[in-house]
Order: sequence, then structure tokens, then C-alpha cells
Amino acid sequence: MMRTIKDNIITMKNPTSNTIKYSLFALIILHSCFTLGAMDNLQKKEKKNKKNTAEKELIINDSNTPLHLLQPEYTFDYQVPSVQKIEGQMERILKYLSAATPTEIVDRKNQNTISDYQAINRDCELKKGDFRLTSYEWGVTYAGMLRMAEVTDNYAYLDYNRARFTLLADVAPYFEKILTETGIIDPAMTSVLQPKALDDAGAMCAAMIKTTLFDKSTDNLQGLIDRYIDYIMYHEFRLNDGTLARNRPLYHSVWLDDMFMGIPALLQMGKLTRDSKYTDEAVKQILLFKEKMFVEEKGLFRHAWAEGLNPQPSYFWARANGWALLTLCEALDVLPAKHPERKQILDLFQTHIQSLVQMQSGQGLWHQLIDRNDSFLETSASAIYVYAMVHGINKGWLNGRVYGPSAVLGWNALSEKINDKGQVEGTCVGTGMGFDPAYYYHRPVSKFAAHGYGPMLLAGAEMIELCKNWFPKMNDSAVQFYSQTQPYTEPIFGVGDPRHPPYLKGGSTRKGDNPVVFVIGDSTVKNGRDRGDGGQWGWASFFEQYFDTTKITIENHALGGRSSRTFLTEGLWQNVLDGLKEGDYLFIQFGHNDGGPFNTGRARASIKGAGNESQTYIMEATGGPETVYTFGHYMRHYIKQAKAQGVKVIALSHTPRNNWEDGKMARVTETYAKWTKEVADAEGVCYIDCNDLCATAYEKIGEEDTKPYYKDNVHTSYIGAILNGNTIAKAVYTLENCDLKNYMLEKIIENPTATAPYPLYRDPVFDGAADPVVIWNEQEQKWFMFYTNRRANMEDSKGVEWVHGTPIGIAESTDGGLTWKYRSNANINYGEKDVTYWAPDVVEDNGTYHMFLTIVPGIFSDWSHPRHIVHLTSKNLIDWEYESKINLVSDKVIDAGLVKTPEGKWRMYYNNERANKSMYYAESEDLYKWEDKGKAVTDKRGEGPKIFFWKDRYFMIIDSWDGLTVYQSKNLDNWHRQQQPILQRPGTGTDDKVKGGHADVVVNNGRAYIFYFTHPGRQEGVKEDNYETRRTSILVSELHYKDGKLTCNRNLPVDIKLVNP
Repeated sequence: MMRTIKDNIITMKNPTSNTIKYSLFALIILHSCFTLGAMDNLQKKEKKNKKNTAEKELIINDSNTPLHLLQPEYTFDYQVPSVQKIEGQMERILKYLSAATPTEIVDRKNQNTISDYQAINRDCELKKGDFRLTSYEWGVTYAGMLRMAEVTDNYAYLDYNRARFTLLADVAPYFEKILTETGIIDPAMTSVLQPKALDDAGAMCAAMIKTTLFDKSTDNLQGLIDRYIDYIMYHEFRLNDGTLARNRPLYHSVWLDDMFMGIPALLQMGKLTRDSKYTDEAVKQILLFKEKMFVEEKGLFRHAWAEGLNPQPSYFWARANGWALLTLCEALDVLPAKHPERKQILDLFQTHIQSLVQMQSGQGLWHQLIDRNDSFLETSASAIYVYAMVHGINKGWLNGRVYGPSAVLGWNALSEKINDKGQVEGTCVGTGMGFDPAYYYHRPVSKFAAHGYGPMLLAGAEMIELCKNWFPKMNDSAVQFYSQTQPYTEPIFGVGDPRHPPYLKGGSTRKGDNPVVFVIGDSTVKNGRDRGDGGQWGWASFFEQYFDTTKITIENHALGGRSSRTFLTEGLWQNVLDGLKEGDYLFIQFGHNDGGPFNTGRARASIKGAGNESQTYIMEATGGPETVYTFGHYMRHYIKQAKAQGVKVIALSHTPRNNWEDGKMARVTETYAKWTKEVADAEGVCYIDCNDLCATAYEKIGEEDTKPYYKDNVHTSYIGAILNGNTIAKAVYTLENCDLKNYMLEKIIENPTATAPYPLYRDPVFDGAADPVVIWNEQEQKWFMFYTNRRANMEDSKGVEWVHGTPIGIAESTDGGLTWKYRSNANINYGEKDVTYWAPDVVEDNGTYHMFLTIVPGIFSDWSHPRHIVHLTSKNLIDWEYESKINLVSDKVIDAGLVKTPEGKWRMYYNNERANKSMYYAESEDLYKWEDKGKAVTDKRGEGPKIFFWKDRYFMIIDSWDGLTVYQSKNLDNWHRQQQPILQRPGTGTDDKVKGGHADVVVNNGRAYIFYFTHPGRQEGVKEDNYETRRTSILVSELHYKDGKLTCNRNLPVDIKLVNP
């Protein structure tokens, strides 16, 4: 363009009009170009200058930036796991596999579906999808599906197994007929009907047994299970010492893979049948494999072993080590705690895990050959390691703080191997036995390698379970594991002393811009871990009930044993100070612990008075100096610093001690109360003489009647804490120049909560109330409690005669279950004399009450006699008419527990004592005609089943003699046992210091209350028969449901108020 313009300019020596016109136009364009170019250059120069200036301003160096806070540039998502995200990923896998593994029989020639299985012939086959339904890899997948169903209560995972296992069981007889006749059928079905290798049998067998134990609807698998286990036990090739072995690639070869191909099935069969021959064989095999395959100096298993080789080739293939780990997990799950070889197996598991953690790559996964970092990172083995590690943490075999971060790292890397379709990528295909590294290095990987799906599902399930029990959090850019929620937002934080109560970060409860009430003090303000240990409570533990917590929150930062001095010197005040904001409120109460030595022992004393005196001491604990000030100085310190933040302060004298003289409770008018008031007045803050106000309240009750309000001379019981807190709340509400009253609930201040006594009830006739069941009496408008009235005070009882001849007692409550009094025995018109009544359950249906009662036909001195369950009806809950004996599975059935199904049917669970005290059940349309359905729960013995619906699920609680075992179900058919029982640990209340037994649960007004009985006089391991060991009490506690678990803190007071249902 420039050349053209120049030419035009030259031609102007002999211009024409047109030439001049175009030349002028060209000059204008040229000028514009130069002008625009100059402007553009100027703008670029300015931008460059600005950029250089910005770069100079943005230079990060050690003096202007905390470099340790720079975020690492991970090549994958390194974070704390999210349950919601994990569940989403697992559902993606489920969706893909459901479509990719069809459940049809087809004609292989034309792919037409065969619906009538009688039409199956030699040309029929399982419809092919992306994966084989009968392979060992898919046995692991079935196990993973089942574990996801257990953990999430999403029965779509269980339905996956049901559909495929039911198909196999249904078509097996027809394929077997063709196999017998022709000798040839679909190879996938041949491996089911005539397994010829451990690959055919073990994983499928174990998965089927697990599913059968979990899901009653799949009990038609027994025939297939028997075929598999028969092959493993009696037909698989073995070495002379009994080790499971093969004859490829060398004669008498042992493959590490075969630990998993055979042993878990044996373990599960032992669990299913309770036949020790299976578990004995499983343990024997584990120890034989360990002897041949485990390399102690590496802490790993070699992949291969062949008879006669010396040395043995040692290639540590990742997935084979995974199969070994899975086997060890299965063994530890099944073997009882007292099994003689369990510890050896646990030690092996822990050693193996410890070695694997050291060999985890920085990318989170493990290498194909574990100890060779230049081999590729492999998915399936890594998933198994994560599963085993997390399963070990969840079971308590491994320390979560040590191994949790490695597991999370592994999971973060694994989760990126799940693609958008739900396929698992990066899995090594099937691998034989190799004696050189190249063989392993160059194995192909494929998203259609079936080995990756089961381990991924298992790992995901355990990660979900892990997140329910642990609280991982990022700290200094690294994942750390904590046993409780850490209320920090800082990128780096320290944690509280584990000996202290759960740490509360100052201001962490603040809702938006709402104010916070902070409370500081000693154990009379918050006792211990704030859960009623020893029956002791502090008044601020219940302070929030006096406030509208939608507008203000309460933070109780008090700590037992602290004085005005040590609350400051131990750094506890700094945590509170950091959380204070303008508009907040601070309650300060000290004095109980401000006496004693200054520099020895607990060294917590302050100098008496409110002046500015001080004294420097050499501290016994540290050998260094500390300057100690007056009580008033420390109180003034808190007040001044709080006021500087714009906080309104209320100073309190400390609660009174339970010391009396001439009918009056002792005060501290001339000491700590006086000094607290002096400081408060001088600083212009509010003051409440808690010492005098509470003492006055106790004096109205009287010295003798005040005793239940204290657990010792200083510390209050629950009702004492309520009285103190209520007294303080009333005082706050009447304070002048204090606007905190605007956030308070006046009606609650006037009516503090009443709580149930310990014990709740004792029978006044025989003192043997047990097996309680609570129901509303519509006619009398009160609550009734039925119970087995054991004859605890019976003299000259022969054997267990006192437990027989028992009537059914009735207690009644007119105050919503808070207190109970004896009414009478139930008037049962059974028609026979000298019978025994046990463990009733009572329900109401269309205005009629129905009792299902255990009957023993006589009064016996031993347990060797029949018992059955009968049906009775009543209109008033007092007089009962016999309807019928329920025809159940055996002649030794006890403890009916009823529930209504979603379909409107009735279901009765009961204990079949002829079947090792297992839970069975029957169903009825009308409560009169019953059909026995067989086993309901098989994995735990017990009695006294109680079934109830709450929190969108069903619960079953059974008395398993080691506390109460809890099961959960979404549909009443598939029950998942909670790992931790409830009421297994003794409480602290009167008559509650032993395990809880046979219980009832009342769900009322959104809350769930458990009524249970105890033998207060019985001690573990002591067998004595006397009145004290026989007598029983009934108690009540409240149930809570959090993080997928039903819990019960029996030491918490119960403010029960059952309403008319």
C-alpha cells in the first residue's frame, strides 16, 4: 500500500483533476495511518509501562508475602472429599453398568430374547454387554454394589445384584438340563454350573453369600453357592501342604491372586453356616500364602511362587497385592475377636498397609509394579488399597490420623479416573504370572477391564462411611484428620488440647451479623466435656434455652479447674477475644478456683482483693518466673479488653457452695462477690450477685431438699444447673441498662424444663419391672406402660423360678411420661392357671388394643420348656381377652415386636430360640391371621425386637446382651446393622450404671424416647443370685440420629413431654 501511495505522489508532477483528487485521498489515508499508528504505539507503550509498573507492584517475595500460604499447583483435585460428590460418581458407575450388563437370555443366532426359560436350548446364552456377569471380576463388582447399598441405603445398588443373581438362579436348572443332554452350553453358564477354576468360583460365591445374608429375597442362591464352595473345598488343585495352586505357567505354581479367588468364599460360608471347617480352612490358606509369598523386608507380597525355584522370582505386582489385602479384610471382618490367629492376620494387614503407604506416588495412585516408580500408575490396585485402608480406619484396625490423608490422596486421584459415562479408566487388563519386569510394564490398560469397577465401588462406599466418622480438613494446604469438627476458617490453625472438652472457636456460632453471648468461667459454668459425666452439669450448658437463637447464639467457653488467672495464662481468653465483635455480650464468673498455691501443684491462685498488687513467683512446673496479680486485676483485664471491642459485659459472683449453717446457705459476700462488684462498678458494667440470688433460691427449697441439686459440695446436678441458670436468666431480664433482654424468651424463664428422674420407675410389688412397652390410653387420656413383673423379691426361689409365674404390670403417667405410678396388673383372661407372662407388645387398631404376649405354660425353675406367643384384645387396656395362639416356626418363640408396613399390613418380629435366638418375622392383614415368613436378621443373636419408623427409615433395636444392637432399613426387608450398639456402656445416674436391656421406643412430636430396663445390682463377670442382683428399674433416654447413626447419651437429662398422639 505504501508503494502505491508513493507512486501516486510522484505522478503529481503532471497532475490531472482525477489524479489530484485521488492523490489527496491517498494523503489523507496516509496521514490517518501514521496518526493511528502513532496513537497505537503510544497506547501500547503506556500499557507496557503500566504492566511493568504492575509487575513491579505484584512482585511476591519473602518480605511482603507469607510464601508458605502459596497454593500448590496439583495436577489433580487435592481436597477434602465430599460425600455428595462421591455418591454422584458412584451413581454414574451404577447407571453405566446397569445399561452395560443386560439381564436377558437370548438366542445367539438371532439375538431374540428368550422369555420362557423352558425354551432354553444349546444356542441360548446370557446376552452379552460390556462385561461378563459370571466372572471373578464381576464377583467383586457385586460386592461393591452391596457395600454401596449398605452405606447409602440406596437400594438401586442392591437391585443391580438382585436382578443378575435372580436371573442366574432362575435359568440355572434349564441350562443344566441342556448341559447334561448335550455337554455344551454358554461358557458363562458352564462356569456357574461346573466351575473348573478358582476364577470361576470364589469371588462369585462370596458375593452371593453376602447378598443372601443381607437380602432375604435372594435366598434362592443356595444351590449355586453350594456348587461353588464344593469346588473350592474339594476340587481345586493343591500342593502337598494344602496350598491352593495351579500348574501354569510352571508345575506347582502358586498365584497370589488365588488368595482372593478362594479364601473369602470360605470365610463367608463359615459365617453363613456357622461351620468352623470353612473358616479353619480359610485361616490355614492365609498362613500358607503368607509363608510363601510375603517378603518381610519389603512388607509386600510377591506375585508368583513356583515349587523348586531358589530364589523365588519377586515381582510385586500391584493388583495381586490388592487381592491379598481384600482377603485380609474379609478375614478380619468374619473372624471373632478371640480367634487364635486373628492377631497374626491383623499384624499382617497392618504391616502390608504400612509398606504400601510408603510407596504411594505423589499423584495419589500406585505403580503397576509397586516398588518401581517408572512403571505406570494403575487404577484397580489403587482402588483396592484405598478401600482396604479406609475400611481399616472405619473398623478401628488403623489410625485415621495416620492413614486418612493417604487414603484421601488416593481417592482424589481415583475419582478422576471415572469418566463422564461412568467408566473406570486406567485399569490393567487380566495379567498372568511373569518373571521379568517388561511383562508387567507393558500390560495394556482399558476402560473395559472389569477389574476396576468393583474396587472403585468398594473404595467409594468406604469413603462415604469414613466421612460419617471422621472430620478431615485442610490445614496448611494439607489434608488432616480430626475426630471432631474443627471450627476454623484460617488456612493454618492449631488445635486444642485433646484432654480438654471439644474446642469451640470463638465466634464460630455467629449467624451472619447476629450478636453472640460469650460465657467464661469454671466447672460450675461448664462441667467436664459438657455431657453430664458423673451427673455433673454447669449452668451455662442450658443457657441458650432462654434465648431466641434465631437472633443470637450462646458460646460457653468455660473450662473446669480454671481460675481468673489460669483462664488467661493458658490462652483460653485469647480464643474468646479473637471472636468478639461490637454488639456482643460477655458473662464472666470466677472465684471457685482462685485459692490454693501460687506456684506449686495446679498453681492457679490469684492474690486476694481487687487492687493492683502483684508478686513474682518461680513456677514449680517450668522453673521460670510468673507475675501473679489480684483477682480484681484479672477480672478488670477481661472487662477492659472486651469493652475495647464494643462488647457489653455482665460480671457475676460465683455460684454458692452447698454449705449451710442455721438453715442458711453460706455466701462469699466479703470476698469474691465483693471484689467482682467493685471491679464491675469501677468499669461501669453490669453485675449480678449470682452467689446471693442462687443461695436465696436454695434456701426456699430447704437444706435437705437441696441435696439432689448438688453432686458434691460445689458441682451441681442437672436440676441444680437448671436452677442456677434460671436464676441468672431472671436476673439478666430485670437488669437496668442491659438490652440483652430483647433477645430472651420470657415464658421459658418462668417455666424451666423438668426432667425425668433416675430411675424412671420401680415396681412397688415385686421390684422386677422389665421389658417395658408404652402406649397412649385414649379412653383415660393418659400414658400406660406395660412391663414383665419379675418376682425379684421372691424368697426361696429355686433356680430361675422368680422369672416365672410373672404377671404383666401396668404403670400410668399423667404428665407426658415424666413420672409414673403403679396402676395394677393386667387382667388377662387366658383360661389357665400357673402360667408365666413375658414381654408384651401392645398396638391399637381401629379402636381395639391388641397385645401379643409370650406365654410359658407353667412356673419353672430352669429354661428348658416351651413358650409361645398369644394374641389378646382389649377396649380399655386393663381387661384382656384371649384370641388365639400364633402359629409360628417353632415351639420356643418369645418377644413379639409389631410394626405396620407401608402397604398397611402388620409385621411381627420375634425371637426364635430354636434357631440360635435369631430374629424371625410373620405378617398379617388384620392382626388375627398370621403367616410366618422365616428369618429376618441372621447376623446377630438377640431378643426383644423393637421396630419403629423415624427419620425417613425403619429401625430395629434388639437386646443382644452387649447393649442394644441397632439395625436400619428403608423397606423392612433389607436390614443394615449399625456397627456401634447403644446403651452398652454404663451410665452415671442412679440405677443406670450397667448395660441397658429390652427396650421400647416412642416416637412422639418428632422426638424418639427409649424406655429400657437395667439390673442395677449386677456386675460384669459376677454370678450371684439375690434380691439386689434380681431387682430391676426402668429408665428413659432420648435417641438422636446423626451422620447415619442412631445414638443415645444416657447421661443427658431427658425433658420428656409426650403429647396426645
